[in-house]
Amino acid sequence: MGYLRSLLFARTLFILTAGALAVAVAGLSGSALVQLQQKRKLAKSLSAKLVATDVIGVTGTFAGAAGFAVLVAFFSEFILWREKRKRQSNAIRFFNEFLLAFSALALLGGCIAGTIIILHHQGKVTMAGIPESVVQGIVKNLGYSLAYKDYRCFPALICAWICFGFVFINLILVILTGLHYRKLERQGVLEGDGTDRVVTEKPQNGNHLEH
Repeated sequence: MGYLRSLLFARTLFILTAGALAVAVAGLSGSALVQLQQKRKLAKSLSAKLVATDVIGVTGTFAGAAGFAVLVAFFSEFILWREKRKRQSNAIRFFNEFLLAFSALALLGGCIAGTIIILHHQGKVTMAGIPESVVQGIVKNLGYSLAYKDYRCFPALICAWICFGFVFINLILVILTGLHYRKLERQGVLEGDGTDRVVTEKPQNGNHLEH
C-alpha cells in the first residue's frame, strides 16, 4: 500500500530526528546546568550567592518534555505496528492520538515557558550587606554575564522548539494514518482473524493487492 508506506517512511524519519534533537536538548541542558554550577561556586568563593532556580526548573521541564514526547512517539509507532496485524478498536486509536497530542502540548508549554524565562530573565547575585544593584554592577564590570540566553540553555531551547516541530508533524502523520485505516475499514478491505491481520486494497481493475 503506497500511501501507508509513505506515511510510515515519513513517521520514521520524523521520529528519529525528534529523538536526536531530544538527546541534543538533554546534553545541552546538562551542560548549561554545569555552567551555572561553576558560576555558583565562583560566587560562593566571593562570599556571594547566585540565584538561578527559575532557569534550572524550566530547562529541566522542556528537556523532560522533549524526552517524554519522543518516547510517546515510539510507543505510538508500536500501536500502529499492531494495527497492521490486529484490528484496533477506535478507543485505542483515539487514546494513541490523544497521548501524542498531550505530549506535544506538554513540550509546547515547556518551550513557551523556556522562551519567556531564558530570553527575558537573568540570574541574580546577592551579597550580604551590599545592595543588589551594586552587586550587579560589579558582576558586569568583571565581564560576567548573568543573562540566561548567554548560557547553553539557549541552544537547548532552540533544539527543543525544533523537536516540537517534528513531534507535531508526526502527530499529524499519525492522525492521517489512523484516518486511512478507518477508511479502509469502512470500505471492507481490512481482513484478518485478529491474530494475523492482512491489509488489502481493491484497485479499480478488481484485482487484490496483498501486503
